[in-house]
Amino acid sequence: MNFFKGITRSLFFLSVLMILGIIISLSTAQYLWINSNHSQIKSYSKDLLKRAVYVSENLSGALNSMSTSSGDKCSSKDINELKYIVFTHNFLKDADIIKDNKILCSALWGDIPESYKFTGENRVTKNNITIWKKCPAME
Repeated sequence: MNFFKGITRSLFFLSVLMILGIIISLSTAQYLWINSNHSQIKSYSKDLLKRAVYVSENLSGALNSMSTSSGDKCSSKDINELKYIVFTHNFLKDADIIKDNKILCSALWGDIPESYKFTGENRVTKNNITIWKKCPAME
């Protein structure tokens, strides 16, 4: 009887040690996986920030170039300047000359005889840039 009691006790301790080993192994694996994810997320966020800064600088450069252009005329020289600005800035698709919320001409479309009037809600920034919150043409 003592023999079976000793085997039962040994099996109990062996099973407890096995369960502890499994718990420690899973905890260690989880810890390593979480640390790996944190480093990947940190790297991804740094890359994302670099990209955002690059896009922001590119668009700011385009806005600065447009703010120094000739104004509200639509001569072929003005349209060529707009085209140059659009083609030298990666994230700009078109540039327009707008007066009284009407598009006078565009780098993409040239002179526009029947100008489109923006009717959405807008605001003017410190740099005299008008931003439309919701443009009906884009809905």
